Amino acid sequence: MEVATFARLILESSQLEDKLHTPETLTDTKPQSESFTLVAPARPPRLRFDDPRPRPRPPRPSALETPEARGCALHYFANHELLAAELMAVCLLKFPEAPAAFRHGVQQTLLEEQQHLRRYLSRMQTLGVAFGDIPVSGHFWRVLSQMRSPMDYVTGMSLVFEQANLDFAAQWAKHFEASDDPISAQLMRDVLADEIGHVKHGVIWFDRWRRQGDQFNVFAESLPTEIDAIRARSSSGPMEIEARLKAGLSPEFINELRAHRGSRGRRPRLWVFWPDVEDHMTGRYQPSRQLLKLTTDLARVFGFLGSNDDIVISEDDYSPHVWIERLSAVGLPTPKVVKNLSLLQKSRIDEVVPWGWSPEVHRRLQPIVDMVRVPLSACALHADYLSKASIGPLRERAYKKGWFAPEHFGTLMTSAVQVATHLRRHSDRQVVVKALYSASGRHRRIVEHPVSIPEMKWIQGQCDREGGVWVEAWLDKQADFSVVTTRDRPSPTMLRLLNRRNGSYLGHILGKPDLGLPRELAAALHRFRGGLRTLTQSVSELVREEFDLQTFGVDMLIERQPNGTSRLQPLVELNSRYTMGHIARVLMSRIRSGHVGVFLLVHRTDLHASGLHNFKQLASQWSPECTETVGLRHRRLVSGVVPLIHPDRAQIVMPILAAGEHLTMVEKLLHPLDISLCTSNS
Repeated sequence: MEVATFARLILESSQLEDKLHTPETLTDTKPQSESFTLVAPARPPRLRFDDPRPRPRPPRPSALETPEARGCALHYFANHELLAAELMAVCLLKFPEAPAAFRHGVQQTLLEEQQHLRRYLSRMQTLGVAFGDIPVSGHFWRVLSQMRSPMDYVTGMSLVFEQANLDFAAQWAKHFEASDDPISAQLMRDVLADEIGHVKHGVIWFDRWRRQGDQFNVFAESLPTEIDAIRARSSSGPMEIEARLKAGLSPEFINELRAHRGSRGRRPRLWVFWPDVEDHMTGRYQPSRQLLKLTTDLARVFGFLGSNDDIVISEDDYSPHVWIERLSAVGLPTPKVVKNLSLLQKSRIDEVVPWGWSPEVHRRLQPIVDMVRVPLSACALHADYLSKASIGPLRERAYKKGWFAPEHFGTLMTSAVQVATHLRRHSDRQVVVKALYSASGRHRRIVEHPVSIPEMKWIQGQCDREGGVWVEAWLDKQADFSVVTTRDRPSPTMLRLLNRRNGSYLGHILGKPDLGLPRELAAALHRFRGGLRTLTQSVSELVREEFDLQTFGVDMLIERQPNGTSRLQPLVELNSRYTMGHIARVLMSRIRSGHVGVFLLVHRTDLHASGLHNFKQLASQWSPECTETVGLRHRRLVSGVVPLIHPDRAQIVMPILAAGEHLTMVEKLLHPLDISLCTSNS
């Protein structure tokens, strides 16, 4: 039988017997000459891509106790083999002028795929499952059947579809072995041995046809936009390194693939860490060099709120596979890193998630607006919420609940004279004057009567620039807290917040809010009427009712009152954007149950105080972390210190995650850093 006739039989017959027909001899003297197009291969009704039945998820590896479950798992592999045979038939018909040796390799691979399918069907029948009992996917057909050249076949089929099967076949052989099914396990091992040869055929022709550039970059850039290189490996288990080496893939290619991140099919979210949104509201559009370095240090950490399928914008895209795997070992997502928006031209983005919205953020995102499925947020709606005056309406509502005394409301003032007059009337107290769009402890002053001339000039400058200042009573702070919520996780979480003595952010304790507090402060926390759970829920509801926000953070603190007692102030500031507390909440979920942790931003000044010269030297002081696997896939940090960016790349700060059985243990693990976690101030 001619190869072209054989290929047409596989594609045009709706009988499974024809698709499994293997001619005694195959000749390739009359390759298909006219153009070939086919919307979908002919198939039996219950194997068609347009089957209206709902398609269930594949069985979990932990749920293979019954023969039916194992048969259902094999059903997915059977469809993969049929798809592979059909796509190889397309290749043979579409590219009659391809080298004879290449075409011979494709037809031999097709014959082996038929044999795999026969063995799958036989085993499924023994397990009580018929081919077609489960609706099948046609995703790879829709993407790869449009191949335009033999190189498209090699990259899409050999180096994606079949390379990934190296991992899947090996993993499922172990799963079947664990479920006491040695026959199915041996079947998967036999398939793995053949797949090595299939991938090798692709590697040989890929290396022959590629011109310049290393294996991985040429491969990734050659793929259609619908397929990311991430599909060339399994997402649920280790990569089969030895099998890839046998197939001829270089160690460099394998390491690049191990470190690569991208979407497996769904549109990714784009995480954009531009932390200067408050500055945008004042016309300060050019970040300082210091802020640019800090932005690069923290951009990837913001991406922990996403998933492996997502994309993060960061000037530093250094992603060695060893480092990526270290983060993955503690269950942290490692999204793809892109240096700037201009490199997203081939991307189809589901949604942009910035640190916060402002008109300037909206303007910066315009180059990619046509790539984004969800329209960019109506940032003008949220811009006013960035003002420190936004806390006022919330305090008025909280006053009705008995949470606030009127003197703690705070006031919007529009001139330095007004501030001075206010202080003259209340000469017995200090106030904090905040620029309306201040953040992270910046652009604020503690003043008292009489107001000095430099302070008057500063206040008037803020009023002229931003239209006013927010003035409120200065509280004798003993401990800080934050309550965070997001659209994806609307249930609020309260965490203890660590600030430095100058008011800048240090980190969060990952555990109960009273963790590490002196007894009297913990008592003040729990004395709040209704309890902490009711408080956090009530605060969240207040914000949503007043401003219709979904993602925000609310700062709280315990103050020392004039009579020496301690009291919780539940509405100190509203941050109508993401905060470090949101990142801390994600990190807390990556710590072993029953253990505690801390999320810290280690600053360069901390290095000098510890007698160290750089972040790499600091990281070398820490022992390797201990992790555990929960279930089949979830990983948790048991103990140790994990730098959350590569120590070699940290410029201003190095974010870290540390965990242990208790806070005292975590403090010891942080040595030589001198940071106290068990007192009210750090």
